[in-house]
Amino acid sequence: MASAASKPLLPCGKAAAAHNVALVLREHRRTFWAERATEHAVVAFMVRANVTIRSVIDIGAADYTYKRGDKADDTGMTRTFQLLGDTAHYYGFEPGPQDFRALRRKARRNRSLPPGHVHLYPLAVAGSSGSKRVFGEASWTRMRNGSQLLGWRPHWDMSSSPNTRTTNALLEGLHQYRHVGEVQATTLDAFAQSERLQTLDFVKVDTEGTEREVLLEGAAQLQGQARAHSAVGVW
Repeated sequence: MASAASKPLLPCGKAAAAHNVALVLREHRRTFWAERATEHAVVAFMVRANVTIRSVIDIGAADYTYKRGDKADDTGMTRTFQLLGDTAHYYGFEPGPQDFRALRRKARRNRSLPPGHVHLYPLAVAGSSGSKRVFGEASWTRMRNGSQLLGWRPHWDMSSSPNTRTTNALLEGLHQYRHVGEVQATTLDAFAQSERLQTLDFVKVDTEGTEREVLLEGAAQLQGQARAHSAVGVW
């Protein structure tokens, strides 16, 4: 089977689009099963396929720990620049106060990151801008009587980490999600306009069920621009 590196993606056009889709599907079958379909795997595939990535948008940028000491995807800021070089820009969004502070500390302490190329925002990204209700999972506190463990007590707040938080109101009451606070949200369209970005090359969205709103409703202008560029052969 030919590798992606030997068959680069082609510029837009009907035949090229069919070629690109077939190439992605072949690589998907060969490489992306559940335990390897991480942000790092996707970016690495795009690099092998000669896709230029200058801007990486990481929505839900905090490290997610699914087992003690294990991270679901350890790409983050450092691996982004290892893959893409120091000409890329990393834009990370994380509304959780504790997780945002941890990201900012990591960026300040990591001297391998290119200065001025890491941009962090204590914001949610949604289908519309403004104040949003945030729902989160419980943190658990041990209840003891001396050395005897009596059980665990749940509590909910915005500062708990690394528990999942989301603006998806449909999750309230499910999997112990409860309202934990308010957060300011932006959209991809508003963000791109404020940063004067014409295109967003790579967008990772992890918002617990609001991905459709983030990518379609909140990025309608960017989607329209992409369709217009495709019509004149710009990809």
